[in-house]
Amino acid sequence: MEKNIKEIIKDNKSGSVGILYKTIDIISRYVADIQCFNIDILIKELNVLYYAFPKFSVLFNFTNQLFIEIEKIEKSYSNEEKSKKILKFIDDYKKQWKNVNNKISIIASRHIDFNNKKILLHSNSHTINELFCFLSDKRIFSDLTQTVSSPANEGIIQAKILASLEYKINLISDAAIPKYVEDIDFALLGADTIFEDCFINKIGSMAIVLACNYFKKPVYVIADSRKIINKSIFPEKLLNLIITEKAKPVEEIMKNPYNNISPSNYYYETIPNSLITGFIAETALIKHDGIKKFIKKYKISKLFECK
Repeated sequence: MEKNIKEIIKDNKSGSVGILYKTIDIISRYVADIQCFNIDILIKELNVLYYAFPKFSVLFNFTNQLFIEIEKIEKSYSNEEKSKKILKFIDDYKKQWKNVNNKISIIASRHIDFNNKKILLHSNSHTINELFCFLSDKRIFSDLTQTVSSPANEGIIQAKILASLEYKINLISDAAIPKYVEDIDFALLGADTIFEDCFINKIGSMAIVLACNYFKKPVYVIADSRKIINKSIFPEKLLNLIITEKAKPVEEIMKNPYNNISPSNYYYETIPNSLITGFIAETALIKHDGIKKFIKKYKISKLFECK
């Protein structure tokens, strides 16, 4: 399991939902192998993974619920019984969230006209990919402008996925964002975490939001409700993990060191909700000032203790 977790941690191109699906697949295969399954190793590796992706709230949502389940069964059951209960938990979790992207797509299509619109996209979002798959099935097509999304360039992956759905893609560098914003109808972003007053997404998102506000273009954020976090219930240690970010490898932006040049590389940034036209979740389109009311409905019965 340790080797597989390390492979996930190296993934800097998948979005948070993509990372979650890979994690669930690895856990399922590990837990199903009774001869190898060890619940202490599972706990250890899940902690390692969460520290690697603290901003991925969907991963936290799943991990938090799984740790609560593990706490119930850790001392009272045999290894085989533990395996069965964890696999049942995973199966129930997958069923619970199975149709979430379809629900989001329905909400989005009800509130936003996508047909023949010029839309700016950034980074690589599983939810956005699923939205355009939904629209493609209904023969609703848009002209898409996709950023490369440096430094990991995962926007190219999203561009290829959307191109395979018959969309015409205009692939641009991140630096060219202001040049193209004036000509779009709106921008559509994903999110890794949404707070009451701000959200966290791939770096470059702020440039898109500011340019859209300058040119008076709408900006929508599309994400399921697992990404909406109530800061007030989180311990400071856990909240700091979400808010702060360790610098990423500088080799991604400058491979060979040079005297007096100090490369700096980060993947995420925080954007004020007040600059966003609306957040699209599986239940509704939420205006930026409605996130606070939505959070009051978001309850976590218990938080696992990071170790």
